Amino acid sequence: MPMSHFFISGFGGSAFVFAVALLQFAPFISSVDLNAAFTNPFLERGRLVNSTPLRQKYSTRSSFFPTPTTKFALDAQGIEDHSTSLPLAIERKYYEHDGYKISYLHKPASPGHESDPPLVLVHPVGIGISSWFWTKFLEEWVGGEAYAPDMIGCGLENGSFPWNPDTKGMSFPLGWVNALEKLIQTEVASPDSGNGWTRQGFLSWPKAPRSCVVVAQGGMTPVAVLLAARNPCSTGNVQVVGVSHLVLTSPQTWEDMVVPVPQFELANNYDFLRSQVLGKLAFSLLESRWAVRFFSDLFLFSGKCDEDWVDLTTRSEATQPEARQPIMAFNAGLLNHRSYEEELRTLEQPTLVMSGLGDKRVEDRLQYREEMRSCGLESIRGTNVMPWESPTELCAAISAFLKREHYEVNF
Repeated sequence: MPMSHFFISGFGGSAFVFAVALLQFAPFISSVDLNAAFTNPFLERGRLVNSTPLRQKYSTRSSFFPTPTTKFALDAQGIEDHSTSLPLAIERKYYEHDGYKISYLHKPASPGHESDPPLVLVHPVGIGISSWFWTKFLEEWVGGEAYAPDMIGCGLENGSFPWNPDTKGMSFPLGWVNALEKLIQTEVASPDSGNGWTRQGFLSWPKAPRSCVVVAQGGMTPVAVLLAARNPCSTGNVQVVGVSHLVLTSPQTWEDMVVPVPQFELANNYDFLRSQVLGKLAFSLLESRWAVRFFSDLFLFSGKCDEDWVDLTTRSEATQPEARQPIMAFNAGLLNHRSYEEELRTLEQPTLVMSGLGDKRVEDRLQYREEMRSCGLESIRGTNVMPWESPTELCAAISAFLKREHYEVNF
């Protein structure tokens, strides 16, 4: 039953509590039926001008938050960095995109892996979630450099700027894709960025730009697929900077990716999420420790979730009202307002789809392998948060994937 049915029908208290729980866990379990809504006048299908990928213009369809006529400058001054203490060798850095200050975690390449392709890690969007989601994975990763950025509007506790749809428009999923492209272009493609030159003594020469591996969690699959489709590593016989490999951990099912969320569901559920009564109550309930622990155990983990998980998702800085806007957008179904079948079927990059052994949707992902040109499926310990629950096994699977020449190619 669609999420909107729980939200707008009078099924009683227990149904409401279950619907409320989906707000927290849709980023991980990511079924189309769990996607929520958006008001019809704001939903557009067309081209967004001035959307430039790393190497060329690429037209795409997107849903769009229009900027109202009333202007209001985002006041991001005075935001303190309340990020948690990071393991040795993992550093928090910042870059700018479209007026936003965005934080990201960076881990240097492991010794002997300096020439390995860097990773770009895309965190899910949910209550209290930001780039910290990848910290356990980063601790275990042995390979090339790794970058874990906050998505626009997330990571306010890290000093990232908030996003307010009433004052500044943003398209979905293209807004998040554009921000990742800026990170790749300015920080990832040219290591030790600055003047763009490598120096040794008195000699210098242009740095060789690097392509990257994109790893995305759960419901952020549309962002990763569009990013890869817009930025392949070759055009004709010419090698260019782009995405060389794609890894999807606990992704949406194939059907979820190719069947759009109906517009009426978008409207109904977005109205619910923006409601000053039911929507606000839903967030208030799910931002509590008991709710995070109960529903994490129920939906996300094979066993019990750990205290670090509960602590990080319920921090006051991460659950302030300004942090709710991207969660509303995600659960409004904006990422799945249209089909990604064309991108999936024509994607050039080798793709790895990872599922947890406790995930009941493994069979629903078999079509990725059957329909995509070069895709493999693997399962490891865990359920729906493998980067946090099973980081060692996930790191090993990705390392093996990158060493493999190719999967069988389907034409």
